[in-house]
Amino acid sequence: MEEQALAVADFEESLAQGGAQEAASTLSSYLADLRGAPETLLLQLARVFRRHLTEVAGGEAAAPLVPILELERLLLQVVGRSSAAAREVASAWEDGAAAMVYGGPGGEGPAAAGERLAQACSTQLGASLLHGSRLARLPPPTTHQQARSLAAWALHLRLFPPTDGVPQAAHLLLESVLAPPWLGRDLWHAQYQQGVAFEAFAAVLQSPAARQRLDALPPAAAAEAHAAALRFLLLFCPPTAAAADLWWAHFAALLHAMVTTARASGGGLAQPALKHLVRSLCCGETAHMVVQLVLAHPAFQPRESSGTAGAGGGGRAGGREPSGTSARSRAGSRRKQAAISARGGEEDGGGGTAGGAARVREALAVAAELLAHDVPAFLAGCCELLRPEANAALQTRVEALAAMGRAAACYLEDQGGTASGSMEAGQLDSALPAGPPARRLWDSPALDQLLWVLRSDPSVRLRREAFKPLGTALGGGPQQDARVAQAAAQRCRDRDEGVRREAFALLGRLPLPCLRRSLRLSDWQSLLDCGLAGPLPSGHGAAAGPGALNGAGNRGRKSASRHAAAIRSAASELLQRYLGLCDRGPGLGSGGEEGYDEQEAEAGPLLEEGGERAAPPAMPAWQRRLQLLLPSELLELGGPGAPPLPGGPAAAAAAQHLLDGWRSALQEALDTEQLATLGLGTGMDGASAEDAAMDAERGMEGWDAAQAAGAAADELAFDWG
Repeated sequence: MEEQALAVADFEESLAQGGAQEAASTLSSYLADLRGAPETLLLQLARVFRRHLTEVAGGEAAAPLVPILELERLLLQVVGRSSAAAREVASAWEDGAAAMVYGGPGGEGPAAAGERLAQACSTQLGASLLHGSRLARLPPPTTHQQARSLAAWALHLRLFPPTDGVPQAAHLLLESVLAPPWLGRDLWHAQYQQGVAFEAFAAVLQSPAARQRLDALPPAAAAEAHAAALRFLLLFCPPTAAAADLWWAHFAALLHAMVTTARASGGGLAQPALKHLVRSLCCGETAHMVVQLVLAHPAFQPRESSGTAGAGGGGRAGGREPSGTSARSRAGSRRKQAAISARGGEEDGGGGTAGGAARVREALAVAAELLAHDVPAFLAGCCELLRPEANAALQTRVEALAAMGRAAACYLEDQGGTASGSMEAGQLDSALPAGPPARRLWDSPALDQLLWVLRSDPSVRLRREAFKPLGTALGGGPQQDARVAQAAAQRCRDRDEGVRREAFALLGRLPLPCLRRSLRLSDWQSLLDCGLAGPLPSGHGAAAGPGALNGAGNRGRKSASRHAAAIRSAASELLQRYLGLCDRGPGLGSGGEEGYDEQEAEAGPLLEEGGERAAPPAMPAWQRRLQLLLPSELLELGGPGAPPLPGGPAAAAAAQHLLDGWRSALQEALDTEQLATLGLGTGMDGASAEDAAMDAERGMEGWDAAQAAGAAADELAFDWG
């Protein structure tokens, strides 16, 4: 009995001092003496092995695996006849796995756990302890530190998938302990687990070891690691609404803490300590909330005005009004004050203070910095502010459109190789699909929302500002360019001159093949009618023309607007390009817009409505195209020597104004021989004596022809929407 006790003591001493290999030699020398040993000594041997494996696993797990396995084999030969001792030996591996994950009974910080995990995964012992059968029996954490350590291990295994013997599904087993399938049924438990996950997320991604490993990864692998980190957080966002709200509350708290830290340190959000945290937290999946949460940061909220009236009574002592004040006057005063407050809030971004616009601009700049690595996500997040459901103030939406234009322009400049931004183009695009930069920049939902603003938003200022970011969507492919062209063509009939000018300028930037594929014949007729004629002059039935709809009072009766010249110039250029009279068009190569004649037979929607009245092939190409837009019988209406236009005075004035605009544009676009072909060679000043004599001989036949074309003239009347 004494010899057996001495053998156990020697085994324990050799294991503590020499490790598993020396302990295995010692145990081999005592195999004969330990036969028939009592169960208490066998249990003591098993517990010594269990304690040693726990200590080794809780450290760096740097001990070699083969000697430990050999020691386990010899030990099972000795204690195999005792079922309790055999269970102690088997449970040693489970205790070792718990010690390696939790870092001891009290746990440890997430950063320390991550560093130790990186070392343990590179050893054979660590890989053996992370085996699925052992992790499946891992006891749940009992302290907050243990829960953080477990979360840090699960996140590290997602960030850096092990390749040397560690099971690929090890992180799934750890995550099943942290986020069980029933997570969210108990809101208190869900909130606690979410807090643990966000705390470990922030600590691990800011730890020097993790940052060093992420910096060493190629851009594509680093982007995948950042996406894996966010997927880890999303494990704790169950589908129930209440639990999801708690998750976004944790998200907002971490985002606000990052912004506050960056503002306090003065280093910005690009500092190394926050770099990977920002890229993992702020991406396309969270962009719709990132922009709104930054705007909700306390630093960007409006400050209360010192002149605010007291809650008691609108600034009067004791909250009492003069006894002679009637109920109607009080109601009118309240309505007036509410209107003033609403107008002030709208002008200042919802804050009602002078610095409201500046604070919104600063907040959007911070949001752009948070999403600088994913500019399309920033554009999508800003587009969420444009939705009616967002209920954002007018100034906020205007500043959002301006910020979108700046970010998109910098992105396209970076893709062009000028590198105006703070990051390389390869890093900007590492996780984006291939294709033209403009297509990668605008995903379909974001472009849909921007086009909705252009088409349907009642604010004139917002429709004007929408053209700034919309210009960066050009060149994104035939389908994307077609959608932009159709929206711009619709806004060529806008009631505001500034919107019309921006619409014509945007159409002028598109190549003619794109315009031909995108616009129908009726679209060409409508936009050229509106662009070439412009508003009616005063004194000629202005109430029936676009000038009456262009504003209220005298503003709608002005003879010309400050944008009229630019609109007419852009429309004249579009007409010349449509007729094939331009040598070069935007977005084309050195060949200009050649090849239009060969493709005219396949013009698609452009000839869809005008194919029935196509001109004979003997006509020149430009004349055939003009016939599709404006038949020759309409050009003869209202000309010198022609009978007066049918209809009332207002309709006749509008039609005459429209035809004069077309004649003037054609005189600028065509040469003398071409004008003579159309009968416009004498200009707008008057007809020759021969033409006047021939018109007189026609008599009533000319009037009948004018009446027959009256319906066509009505189609050319202005329809401003």
